Amino acid sequence: MMTGAQKMPRDGWTRTQAVLLSAGFLLLLCGSVRGGSDGNLQVPAAVQANITSGEDLCKETTQSKGNGPAIPAFNYASSGDDWTGDCQTGKQQSPIDLPTTDNSTLGSIPSSHLVRFGTITASGNAVLRLEIDEVELLSSNWSTANFQIPVCGGDNIGCLESPPDAPVEYMSASIVNLHFHANSEHTRNGNYYGAEAHLVTKITLNGKKNLVVFGTWMDVSSNKTNEFFSGLQSYINDTSVISVGSVCSPVPENVKFSIDNLLPATKTYYAYRGSLTTPPCTEGVTWIVFTKPVQMSITQLKALYKSNAYTSQPCANVTTNALCNILGARTNNRLLQPLNGRTIKLGSYGPDSN
Repeated sequence: MMTGAQKMPRDGWTRTQAVLLSAGFLLLLCGSVRGGSDGNLQVPAAVQANITSGEDLCKETTQSKGNGPAIPAFNYASSGDDWTGDCQTGKQQSPIDLPTTDNSTLGSIPSSHLVRFGTITASGNAVLRLEIDEVELLSSNWSTANFQIPVCGGDNIGCLESPPDAPVEYMSASIVNLHFHANSEHTRNGNYYGAEAHLVTKITLNGKKNLVVFGTWMDVSSNKTNEFFSGLQSYINDTSVISVGSVCSPVPENVKFSIDNLLPATKTYYAYRGSLTTPPCTEGVTWIVFTKPVQMSITQLKALYKSNAYTSQPCANVTTNALCNILGARTNNRLLQPLNGRTIKLGSYGPDSN
């Protein structure tokens, strides 16, 4: 059993969470509803050229105009169990329970086929609080250097189904979004962490966009402040902008975020084929989940819970009352999905990295 993770029923509470007000997805861009936080949260190409700052990003979202919908396209009142389509019928759905790193069922990825982790920075930013669903960092300028995804055999992203001697091509990944779930979505050996960050990336193969999502567990057992999250927290807690459905807070232009500071120092990871964890639950997503969690304080986790729970809007308000009624638990993590015979691989960077 790993340190800091808590085993519990999905609808239960950890000891830490029992003392918390314990709830993440809908993005409103240019007046349209876009579902699926793991894959579709980005500024439309038609307006991208005119967006250079957090102020621009917020102007492109309907929540800045105060007319966001009172009821989102979906919610977590049933922890995703009531979502339809592929969410119900898909056979390679996410999230899943991941085994301990010494589990004999894990396959291994050759050292020559591992992800190359470079640097990722974001400038011209805004922090979006989708208060019924999630917290997200928007950026008008994602910049990467030496951040590359291995591809074997033409379209085998991550080289998960390849022999050790398969030829490999490395492709630069572009960033789609960064967002947070609380509690964690993936578990390990049945254990949940306080939260999970999702860095959504994409690569293009044969004209088709393919998603690769990097999951980072956030552990509150030691109650240590996460420095990266601290840079976001004042915007998450911002109450100066009031609107229905969601709030967008621009970040000063001189503030940049280094995303690699959020990722664990040890980059050993689990890898498997899965899906978006929000509707439409599209499959064909390659998941990379780091084996080592990063630290997070209880206060920081409470900020996510509060934002997810829509607690900045009173339930007595006639416009927001329906939102308060459908919250269920103040979490935004989907129920665990069956493995259905899928293989989980381990990408290890050394004997002491697990």
